[in-house]
Amino acid sequence: MTRSYLEIKGLKKSFGLKPILRGIDLELNQGERKALMGANGAGKTTLLRILAGLTAPGAGAVRIAGLDLTRDAQRVRQLVGFVGHQPYLYDELTALEKSIHSRVASYSAWRWLEHCCTRPGFFCSTSRTPASMNRGTTYSRLC
Repeated sequence: MTRSYLEIKGLKKSFGLKPILRGIDLELNQGERKALMGANGAGKTTLLRILAGLTAPGAGAVRIAGLDLTRDAQRVRQLVGFVGHQPYLYDELTALEKSIHSRVASYSAWRWLEHCCTRPGFFCSTSRTPASMNRGTTYSRLC
């Protein structure tokens, strides 16, 4: 029997007295896909933020690739990427400055910038700030 790549058992999350996630159980094998659907406020983003290690679960257990989300948070964050509704960028930092102050996957900031700026069809706007770009450009063009 193979172990699931993603295992969620009894996951709960509340904000104040308002329960958002109420005992979610889910298992996914590697390569398997699921659609996450629900009304506004149903907890979709909260679940994804928990899986990305950006929000702490209130209760329950989450394992990704056999790693416990709480105990092995740093290692799990290396496996998971998350792009939410908001890019969470500092409006005053340019793309170059953001790249210098962050690390993506196992690339150093400079390697990542070089990677981004040499991709075919990639417009590298290292001197522009997110405030000067439309939403699509902010998501797709900032390294």
